Order: sequence, then structure tokens, then C-alpha cells
Amino acid sequence: MKLIVTVFFLTMSVFKAPSDTADTILGVWWTEGKKAKVRIYKEAGHYAGEIIWLKASADNDRIIRDAKNEIERLKERPLIGIDLIEGFTFKDSKWVEGKVYDPEKGKSYDCILKLDGDQLEVRGYMKMPMFGKSVYWKRVNEAE
Repeated sequence: MKLIVTVFFLTMSVFKAPSDTADTILGVWWTEGKKAKVRIYKEAGHYAGEIIWLKASADNDRIIRDAKNEIERLKERPLIGIDLIEGFTFKDSKWVEGKVYDPEKGKSYDCILKLDGDQLEVRGYMKMPMFGKSVYWKRVNEAE
């Protein structure tokens, strides 16, 4: 009986549902409207996501800069390569305690990430999540 119980618990820990495991968020994501591709990665136990492609750069064959950033010295940096999301930890089936940067406004917001299959809810907010705004990212498939 002890062996059966041990095997059951080992099996359950190996075969968790994908939305219950922290690393399922890793990979490349389309932002809303397919304006950008963001690669989500894990470093030192925290999750972040860097812009790896911008539609505006591809269409115009030019470097798009972070011109609206509130910090003067960052206004000349290219948007490709910056972390759009950063500082997340996984807790209770969501990624919390992170920030999202909105390059169209040049501002950062507190953020919560929730995964539903191949759709990622990115909810930016100030002070309380209930007063925030959600956008939805789609996982990039290999053909894109």
C-alpha cells in the first residue's frame, strides 16, 4: 500500500496541469495586434520578457527608439532588446509582483500575468488590480 501511495504522489507531481507550473509561460508571445514579439525567460528565479521583434521596425526597416520614456537618458535606446515585463514570481497559478512597461506612454505599471492555454492575460494596474487594464498575448507558433 505504501508503494502505491508513493507512486501516486510521484506521478501527480510529474504530471501537473500545464497552467499549474511556473515555466509554462516561457517562450515567445505576440502582443495584442501582433505589434511585437516578446520572449519570456527566467533568470535568478524571476520571469521577464524582452522585445525581440517589432512590426514598426520591420515595416520601416529602421530602429524604433524608446522616445516616450519618462527617463531622459533612456529615450534614445532601441525598443528591441528591452524588457517589456520583469520581476515576476509564480504564486497560486499566476505570475505576480512584476512590472509591465508601456512604450507608447513611456510608463511602467504593476502587473499580474495569468495563463489560459496559449493566451496570456497581461494586467497592468496602479495600486489595485481591479482598477487596471488587461491585454491578451498569444503564444507564437513555430510557423510564425
